[in-house]
Amino acid sequence: MLLGFLLACSSEPPLDTGEAVDSRATEPMDSADTAADCPSLGEGGAEDGSLPVIIGGGFAGLAAAIDLEEAILLESSAALGGRGGSAGNRRWRFAGTAEQAALDEESGAAATFAEWERMTGAPGTADTLAVLEASAAVRARLEGFGLAFDQPSVDFITGRHELFRALDDGPGITARLVAALPSGIDVRLGVAATGLVFDTFGVSGVETPDGVIATRRVLLASGGFAGRADLVAEVTAWPLDTLALVDHPEEGWAYDMARALCLPVGTPSAIGAMSGRLGGLGDGLAGSFSGEPPVIWVGADGARFAMEGVTGSVQGEAAWAANSPAFVLTTEEGVRAGAPEGQADRFSAALRCFDSFDTLAAAEGIDVAGLHATLAAVAAYRAGEPDPLGRDSALFPDLSGTPCAADPGRLPQKTFGGVEVDGQGRALNGEGEVVPGLWVAGEAAGMGAPGLGGQYGFDGSLTAVVWSAWRAAASMRER
Repeated sequence: MLLGFLLACSSEPPLDTGEAVDSRATEPMDSADTAADCPSLGEGGAEDGSLPVIIGGGFAGLAAAIDLEEAILLESSAALGGRGGSAGNRRWRFAGTAEQAALDEESGAAATFAEWERMTGAPGTADTLAVLEASAAVRARLEGFGLAFDQPSVDFITGRHELFRALDDGPGITARLVAALPSGIDVRLGVAATGLVFDTFGVSGVETPDGVIATRRVLLASGGFAGRADLVAEVTAWPLDTLALVDHPEEGWAYDMARALCLPVGTPSAIGAMSGRLGGLGDGLAGSFSGEPPVIWVGADGARFAMEGVTGSVQGEAAWAANSPAFVLTTEEGVRAGAPEGQADRFSAALRCFDSFDTLAAAEGIDVAGLHATLAAVAAYRAGEPDPLGRDSALFPDLSGTPCAADPGRLPQKTFGGVEVDGQGRALNGEGEVVPGLWVAGEAAGMGAPGLGGQYGFDGSLTAVVWSAWRAAASMRER
């Protein structure tokens, strides 16, 4: 007997033999339903000649399709690439490349793994080590598709050259992955998966508005929930008034599915964010400046602790956690000059301005001597002295105007919580057993596997996205 499992409203009626399940559960993401409420997901064993189905045409889905060679690729939007496909030049983390060996006395996966807890706030896992050990090979394959990388930059937490910026932006990376797709990949744009269908053997189909696609192998690569304000608010440990949330209700399909299937979701609180923006903006807009934000960041001791405005998840979040409370320092003139068109008054309203930095320090609880030492250092950096945190001298703000403080803000970029998977990328149920026919990769699996991101996430996580896709594809081909 078939069990039909529906995740969203569809123009097609449910299967006559199926059971509709409401995916918009209200319990916390880490809560477990009772066994009586959970659908049966089959016991495995059935095989047929149907094509595998990939749900999601972002970097993970495209990478998996390249290796599967024959598959149906469903993308709900009108274009491939997903969240990464619309981004700028992204950073990747590699370990053990020739450039790194030449620059650092210690290089390779073991050295990076040893620093993982200091970087991310949680110990590394077996999956962490696996992706680090595979990262040089991931880079080599990407270069085979024509992707090139800049010289490695230093991660200021580890002090080693571990971050590589792709010379292509998101659309460029997407184009290279699309060009590498084999002819056997049936790409279907504008087709949303609305549910999965199971029988006594496991996955038996993917529900779409046009009907059920029969398959025994499904890869869930539908991304995370960084654009779902309800889910971000539900799992984050951060004060909500520091979050600049941009709501995209179409995201989070994997998490809705996991809840309705009673699948465990691991470490959902790790949310990679771009920091260095002003908080307190009220209506949830991103608060990004045109160009580099005219700010410096200090802790209560008055010392800078992060490269403002361009830090990613692990650098910004680890530094923030270690230096809490944190303050954005700027000038009203600088904010007004750099604010997006028509937004100067709104940005200015988020500031607390004073007649001097001494008055500011007293009001905000910042050590005045430490603050003056930092201001002198910033003036020196503006004059060309190298910044130990790596910010370009030309991007330091002129702080000679009206001194102001503001609360930091976070803009969620990616989610490190994901559906629990085994070492082959296969989805696991609440008892730790493999769900027959269901694989998960990319952000839907926590940027590769739950636990990789620790408390803060990590920079260069696109490496893990691609690695997890190729790991899952290898397992799917063996079935």
